[in-house]
Amino acid sequence: MGDQEAARRWHQCKGYNWRFWRKWIVLNVSDDGTGIGPGIVDKIIQPFFTTKSGPHNGLGLTAVSQMVQALGGSFSITSKPGNGTVASILFPI
Repeated sequence: MGDQEAARRWHQCKGYNWRFWRKWIVLNVSDDGTGIGPGIVDKIIQPFFTTKSGPHNGLGLTAVSQMVQALGGSFSITSKPGNGTVASILFPI
């Protein structure tokens, strides 16, 4: 099993791709889940926001966003209910 197949099984990831765009490296990670509703997608990067019960503290996406921004990049999430979610990271070259 290759790295991409292992990632797909472990994270239930539909796929990922990266490319060069102008002076950026663009990394997109997507899944084919149920998607995230429009009222939630705007909040999921906020600290301590979570839709899960249990020991989840809602800091994972906040940490990713802050680390990417500290490196001069940007982080965004797009989602449509029923069509999955795409997380996009842009890093300057």
